[in-house]
Amino acid sequence: MFKKIAASLDLSDYSPVVLEAAANLAGKFGAELYLLHVLEKKVFPRELMGTFAQPSELEEVYSSLSEYAQKELHKYSDKAKEISGKEPVVAVRQGHPVNQILEFIEEVGVDLMVVGYHRRVPGIIAELGAVTEKIARHATSHVYIVKEKDKFQIKSVLAPIDFSERSKKSLEIAVQISEKFKVRLSLLYVREQLKIEKESLPDTLKWKVEKFITTEGEREKYQLEALTKQVMEDGCCVVTSVFVDTGEPVSKILEYADDENVDLIVMATRGMSGLKRVLMGSVTEKVIRKSKQSVLVVRGERVGKTRFK
Repeated sequence: MFKKIAASLDLSDYSPVVLEAAANLAGKFGAELYLLHVLEKKVFPRELMGTFAQPSELEEVYSSLSEYAQKELHKYSDKAKEISGKEPVVAVRQGHPVNQILEFIEEVGVDLMVVGYHRRVPGIIAELGAVTEKIARHATSHVYIVKEKDKFQIKSVLAPIDFSERSKKSLEIAVQISEKFKVRLSLLYVREQLKIEKESLPDTLKWKVEKFITTEGEREKYQLEALTKQVMEDGCCVVTSVFVDTGEPVSKILEYADDENVDLIVMATRGMSGLKRVLMGSVTEKVIRKSKQSVLVVRGERVGKTRFK
């Protein structure tokens, strides 16, 4: 499934856990491993260039930083080889972090990009979280977002589903990860409450609405049971399924993940962009922001190239 896995390392204290996640996944799936560092190259207004530094001096600074990054990545490379059993490929790029990571994914043909997500810290760390969300939204690969933990581990995987084709695709990946790591897999379906004021309806219509809700609930329970049975018959490890009758999907997913000590949430994204995404919101993006657990975002439909300034 994963043939090329890449880790985006910012060389902060947070990078070792990102490396550990990528190397462990590469080892389990027998994938090639790439270690990428993007050196953000600032663009200064021309009128300020002479005030602070000449272009040639800035180039010298960036050249020195690039050499430093190469040396640091090779240190990480030794650790990655120890975990995965393979020598990773090291790459240093200069430019806008999101653009460079997206371009690297396409050029190399990366299947899974592993990135960090810094939470609840103001300033530059908050910006790093925004970078991660942009990568998850626009990448042509799947994106594994590592949350703040001291050590990488996968002992329990959660796959929220809605019976759509995209959620079935994310379930396939959740199953394969559960099999590789020999851990428990949970299927969670949250039934959103219909926003209908039944009391305001005439009696002739009210009973039809109630019958529809009941019938749909029974159908969805049957679908969940059938899907769970299929996953178990395919030879997956311990599988549990949970049907939440009504609730808000994001809060129920987070609640289950916390209560059941889930390590990884696997979800699909619709690949929406622009105004449509702003108006509709995204359950996956909200889970990324609010969860304590790592999130694997399964690639949805491609929305075209996006570049950032």
